[in-house]
Amino acid sequence: MSVELSPVSVYAGFWRRVAAALIDAGLLLVLLIVLGHALGQPGFLLREDWFPSLLSGLVSLAYGVLFESSAWQATPGKRLIRIKVTDLAGQRISRGRAVLRHLAQLLSALCLMLGYVMAAFTQRRQCLHDKIAGTLVVRAAYAPAQIASAPMARRWSRWEIAAVIGPLVAAWLAVLTAQLDHPVAVVEPAEHYNARTQVAAALYYAGDAMDQVVSLYDERHDFASVNISDIPLDQEAARTIAALQVVAGSIHLTFGGDADPALHAHTLTLTPALDTEGNVAWVCGFADVPEGYTVVYDDYRNLTDIDVALLPADCQPGDAGADAAPEAPGLKA
Repeated sequence: MSVELSPVSVYAGFWRRVAAALIDAGLLLVLLIVLGHALGQPGFLLREDWFPSLLSGLVSLAYGVLFESSAWQATPGKRLIRIKVTDLAGQRISRGRAVLRHLAQLLSALCLMLGYVMAAFTQRRQCLHDKIAGTLVVRAAYAPAQIASAPMARRWSRWEIAAVIGPLVAAWLAVLTAQLDHPVAVVEPAEHYNARTQVAAALYYAGDAMDQVVSLYDERHDFASVNISDIPLDQEAARTIAALQVVAGSIHLTFGGDADPALHAHTLTLTPALDTEGNVAWVCGFADVPEGYTVVYDDYRNLTDIDVALLPADCQPGDAGADAAPEAPGLKA
């Protein structure tokens, strides 16, 4: 006895596709971070030039094309959600069609993301890029013959489609209008964000220097004798850091190169602090000294000449997490 198929059971619904996309986005982020470390550029995602966008786009394209044209017919995210990509006959798609499908996603995104929303109401639950490439996203359990013969979903009326799209378009217009009305409020935080991300990356690069200082202090028991005139930087770190030095136990990061103009020729200092057991914590910039610790130099705040607004929270005075500084990533020896 044959079982009558329903479009609801065959085609992957909108929210299933969203769930799969979120899983794939997380996996791609991990892949890019690992790739950055393999290339010797661990902080490349923080850069604002063309390289991060180009590499991320190529990795995303290869990820989608290779998986969806494979025997799986699905990315890992889609496979976990038990959906797959097929052509209109339910067959596995070629790499050429997979490339077309992923490049067409640019159009789905450019039209205010409405190309993706189409999956909620088209008769075969296709996004705009699916229609362009002639593909379907279906439940993984169904065979090609069942997919090819599956009935269409109910056609939505123009009023129903307008009821879904109208609020989305209105929301986009409201956002664009707000940006036009308050251009300064948008640009200023973006500038600060750029500088803060570069400072955060610099703190990551200073991790080895922190270890060297603590190791030398353990041998000499005197921070004043710990001096390193020039610590070598890898290519990625040297893009924004002009010099990394240790002076009397304090680590001095001087910015230059491609760093934000507000950071150019300015210095951020990491100053050691000790507790009663001799454990070392690092006080960043203008931050408060952690409770239970004594900073090595009382005038440590005079060693940093960067605008406090350009520093991450762990380097600002009166920070709510200052007391927890010994546990802050990169700030504990």
